[in-house]
Amino acid sequence: MLFVRHGTNDAGVRFAVFRVSNHSRVKIVCPGSCITVTKDTEAMSKPDFRGDRLHLEPGEADTFSTVPPTVKEPWRVGVCHYREDLRNRLKTRLQKSRVGDFVPFAWSGIRNDYAWSEWIEE
Repeated sequence: MLFVRHGTNDAGVRFAVFRVSNHSRVKIVCPGSCITVTKDTEAMSKPDFRGDRLHLEPGEADTFSTVPPTVKEPWRVGVCHYREDLRNRLKTRLQKSRVGDFVPFAWSGIRNDYAWSEWIEE
């Protein structure tokens, strides 16, 4: 996943644009959430960037923009993604099973990666 650019919509609001290309042999999943961080207050929020999950099969690509925060200070956004390989599919099934509540998160948690935008000023 790669931060491509930031832009401004017709209302003058800045947003971040990301490009996801799957060059692996397994599906890539963006679970539909991101983290927004502000520079001055270090506040964090988790708005949805699409409202749905993004699934990319090997060889597929997609471009999407994020929902900008409602702050007037510099901000940047990190978009979550992970590989849906055999290990992560088994961990997802374990989390949803009856024994999932009794298994340590270190064993059942899916490791997410984040792609971060540059700092965007209003």
